[in-house]
Amino acid sequence: MSHFVDISPSAEEQLEFHKIRELLAGYARGVHGRTSCLELHPLTDIDAIRYRLDEIFDYSDISTLSSRFQLSPYEDVTTSLEHLSIEGYVIPQEDIHEMGKQMEQVRLVHQFFEKPDYRRDYPTISQWTAQALNPSTLIKKIRVIIDEKGDVRPDASPELLAISRSIESEASKLNREFQRLIARYKGEGWLTDTVESIRSGRRVLCVQAEYKRKIKGIIHDESTTGRTAFIEPDVIVEINNNIIEFEGDFKKEVLRLLRELCHFLRPFREDIEAVCSLIHHWDIIQCMTILGNAYKGTRPKIQDEATLHLLQARHPLLYIKNKAKGKEVIAFDLVLNSPNRLLILSGPNAGGKSILMKATGLIQVMAQCGMLIPADGASVISVMKRISVDIGDQQSIEEDLSTYSSRLKNMKETLATADESTLILVDEFGSGTDPKIGGAIAEAILDTLVKRHSFGVLTTHYPNIKMYAHRTKGVVNGAMMFDKERISPTYQLKIGKPGSSFAFEIAERTGLPQDVIDYARKAAGTQTVELEDLIHDLDNKTQKLDTEIKSVKDRQRELDRLIANYEQLRLDLEIKRKRFKIDQKKASLQEVSQYSQEMNKLMKDLRKEKDAEKAKEQIERIKEKQKGFSTEIKSLAEDLIDVSGVKKEFHVGEHVKLNSTQQVGIIERIVKNNAVVLIGQLQMTIPLTELVPAKVPIEIKAQRSLQTDVVDYTKFENELDIRGMLPEEALHYLERFIDAAFMSSQYQIRIVHGKGTGVLRQIVARTMKVYPFKTIQFAEKNQGGDGVTIGII
Repeated sequence: MSHFVDISPSAEEQLEFHKIRELLAGYARGVHGRTSCLELHPLTDIDAIRYRLDEIFDYSDISTLSSRFQLSPYEDVTTSLEHLSIEGYVIPQEDIHEMGKQMEQVRLVHQFFEKPDYRRDYPTISQWTAQALNPSTLIKKIRVIIDEKGDVRPDASPELLAISRSIESEASKLNREFQRLIARYKGEGWLTDTVESIRSGRRVLCVQAEYKRKIKGIIHDESTTGRTAFIEPDVIVEINNNIIEFEGDFKKEVLRLLRELCHFLRPFREDIEAVCSLIHHWDIIQCMTILGNAYKGTRPKIQDEATLHLLQARHPLLYIKNKAKGKEVIAFDLVLNSPNRLLILSGPNAGGKSILMKATGLIQVMAQCGMLIPADGASVISVMKRISVDIGDQQSIEEDLSTYSSRLKNMKETLATADESTLILVDEFGSGTDPKIGGAIAEAILDTLVKRHSFGVLTTHYPNIKMYAHRTKGVVNGAMMFDKERISPTYQLKIGKPGSSFAFEIAERTGLPQDVIDYARKAAGTQTVELEDLIHDLDNKTQKLDTEIKSVKDRQRELDRLIANYEQLRLDLEIKRKRFKIDQKKASLQEVSQYSQEMNKLMKDLRKEKDAEKAKEQIERIKEKQKGFSTEIKSLAEDLIDVSGVKKEFHVGEHVKLNSTQQVGIIERIVKNNAVVLIGQLQMTIPLTELVPAKVPIEIKAQRSLQTDVVDYTKFENELDIRGMLPEEALHYLERFIDAAFMSSQYQIRIVHGKGTGVLRQIVARTMKVYPFKTIQFAEKNQGGDGVTIGII
């Protein structure tokens, strides 16, 4: 059983899926990745589709976190790996170097996933990385002989080192002798302007032809003009011979070392193949991620239950094209599920019907390839087993088929296999022949598709098809909206009503003579014109109603906001009023207490006088008055608690806040109407009426910064330098730094990330968006420019 969608190459071309493939291939880092992108085909295995989407989603996130996931260009070493299985075979040096490069990239990824947190956060990437063993041992063995540039190391063996030194010694001797000869013969005037050259791998002098007999040596060559002779002087022949002999020894030793290296690698051939396969798979995922970012792709929900639920969907190719030109693409919402599985789309020509239909089919194909889709992440797509497409002129001269005959042939093939797992996309459904007959045949085909429970989007201008959709369960009308006043399409989809072709209005706009248009209206018949007018009228009323509904909703939201604001203001005013009364009573109580103290003092002075008993009575009256004030203050405080919505009962161990100072502490014990509260190292006895419940304060643990341990926030330094850090390390310190900044009530912070590749700058921007900064901006040019991000708290 095939795991691929049944879709013809012609259908893929009509949907322009080949252009998506070409865009993907353009991002490939190697031949294998490019080939795989060009051969991409939609799948029917729901688990494979979901896994691919998870891979791309995880990779999109992880590639911004760590630069080691940016795949470098690579070469295909498949042939050399096959030859490696042959005993005694020596594969080329450059292919061994290429294998080492690919192993280096896989080793870096293995190092990344040594942290359990990353394996937990990115399970899919971790899983396909684990398919290839960590190649550190193989890399080490290769690098003993071949360096990072692909050259054989001169010290790869003691013998090679000795040969290399001999070559260097002879080369130095040759250079000294050559310089001596050049100085001598140049002084004689025997050399050309180009004094030396290389012939047959040997260093020679460029001698003017008339002086070639003056110099003893071997003539290796002459110029085409015959004016220059290339002579190897006798005194350096032996040196050149020695160098050539040593170079031969060097090659033999290199061949011996490569043979030994291949012998070592041979048992690990399957492991190396797994590394290369991982690189190839990595390339495809990276291509899909990069392209998905280009059209702002998201991961849809893939489900078994038949549905097509696209929200804020856009045609990916049109989006990329218009994005480069700064133009907007109108998004659309399309929901097809049981019972309504077929959409009959109508509206004016050039109104966007075909683009919307192509976008629907293209998004379906992309989703089943495991690609991100240009739509909202809440979109839902089910897996289709067959996709049938009929767009444009399908006329075939070779098969002697007219456009209509070709379309009927396509519909015959579609009906033969159409079922609930089939997506059908037809443009200008029923057109190409007599409208009445073509419309009747189209209606019959549509009725069969309804009975087969197939999904589809079909565009048409035929009234009978629109009426069928209106009265038949399982089919729904849709219209591409048209601005009748401006005589121009709005490219907006409206589900639930048919659209008008607006043919007469467009004809008037194009300047067709009025008498021609009037004749056409009469020829079209009263019923047709009335139907068009009815649709126009419905369009206008619907648009007007939508505008009014939107206005009512906006007003309702504004009213709800004003009511909420009013309630809050009323509550605040009530709280302030109660507190004002409390303050007044407290002031009066303080005055009475002061007066009471004076009267007590007076009482002492009058103990021996006759009026002492009278003074004592006055003091008792004052005390009663003081007690009354205290009772009233307590009552007002309780009212204030009721207004504020704060509970009246407290318990030991709870966190509370002082109304007066807003300080937070813990209740240690409660004595009658007072609480002993521990605030820092200080114990305070406070009336319960002065307390309100508080949340447990967040404990910020000390974390290392580059310049200070952010523990004592009074000593907080408002600049963090993350240049040179790995992305994951930078993210660690960045989050702690920003947390500490907010805890210490800073006004401004500076984060120095440098310019470089921009990876650290992206991490800083993404992280700071999570926090409630007032503004986020780059520094002035003379203070670091876009290498420094400033946040205003």
